[in-house]
Amino acid sequence: MTNENAYPVPTDDAVYLDHIGHFVPDLDAASDVLERMGFALTPFSLHINTDDPNVEPKPAGTANRLIMLDEGYLEILGAVGEVGDETPVAQQLLAQMERYVGVHLVAMCCADAEEQRKRLVDAGFPIGPAVDLRRDTEDADGNPDLVTFTVIRPRPGAMKEGRIQFLRHNRPDLMWQQRWMTHANGAQALTDIVICVADMDEADDRFRRYLDRSSEAIAGGRLFRFERGGIALLDEGGFAAALPGTELPTVPFIAGYGLRSGDLGATKAHLEANGFTPRELGSGAVVVDAPAALGGTFVFTARDMAPPWRAS
Repeated sequence: MTNENAYPVPTDDAVYLDHIGHFVPDLDAASDVLERMGFALTPFSLHINTDDPNVEPKPAGTANRLIMLDEGYLEILGAVGEVGDETPVAQQLLAQMERYVGVHLVAMCCADAEEQRKRLVDAGFPIGPAVDLRRDTEDADGNPDLVTFTVIRPRPGAMKEGRIQFLRHNRPDLMWQQRWMTHANGAQALTDIVICVADMDEADDRFRRYLDRSSEAIAGGRLFRFERGGIALLDEGGFAAALPGTELPTVPFIAGYGLRSGDLGATKAHLEANGFTPRELGSGAVVVDAPAALGGTFVFTARDMAPPWRAS
């Protein structure tokens, strides 16, 4: 296997913001939105998983496509299979979409997933067994291969905002392939997640324990910094100030995320040329609220510019 240090995953005690997941009713429709926005997507892929090392992995009932970035990635997830015969994982996905279509998953990457699981259990969180998650892919030469992850998921409801999970990448060489990492809109890195919460003190305390790190005050909320990336918790007033014009359908709400662009002017021009109406926030950020097929808010920022919720 290629050395992990060649890929954007930690090999020590660091924690990285790894990816987000849009839960969508139609993967094809969501893919079309993302392609028009200027993202290159990986092929459609079915998940298989097991939480028992003595049991062969079985279909998880979900499938995905990814947008690979220099740092982190984006995921769209949909349920597959017959209606009424969904797996527990697919049932959870469909239940979350009854609240809203959009971002319901936030994943942090670590080098030792089992150690994170032990820490979370010791901290009193209901956590399921480590999940061996796999899906078919191809290597850079087009040969069939299997990308694998060790995933630590909270039990449904343990984190009321959504599926806030840790994982370890076991085959980062199959994830970060150069053929998938050039995007017409200039997107380069996933930098932040924005979550609107109802009770800031309660959410801040719970996230402190869940993430095992302190937060810092920002306008209208709290910011948790990782060794790469961060999670911003905003109250309703902070949300309205940071993302004016973005609808708040419910609380709690994983509203969207920050993406660093290599050329913000080119990002805005590409979006406008493809039927989107980006909003400028100052000179360093462009905001797009995705159509209903995808959900979520994209906040593109210029190089070395902080997203609006981090601005002092």
